[in-house]
Amino acid sequence: MAGSWSHITTKKGKFRGVELLDHRGDAYEALEECYGMVHYLAAELSARLGVTEPVIIESARAHYLDGIALSPGVKKSR
Repeated sequence: MAGSWSHITTKKGKFRGVELLDHRGDAYEALEECYGMVHYLAAELSARLGVTEPVIIESARAHYLDGIALSPGVKKSR
């Protein structure tokens, strides 16, 4: 996949932004991969917690800044 999770993150897991995405096709593929990952993780949590996937996804959306704070970080742009 030309645009993927590995294109938007560094080897240490920091968000690098779009520096490796050359065109809209790459961006689409990276976003599609993230979309699939969100739904996969929501399905896994839903099965374990007994909460519906839409509730889990909306909670994650509402708290994405908390997720960034918990992440390896964001690579500083030049």
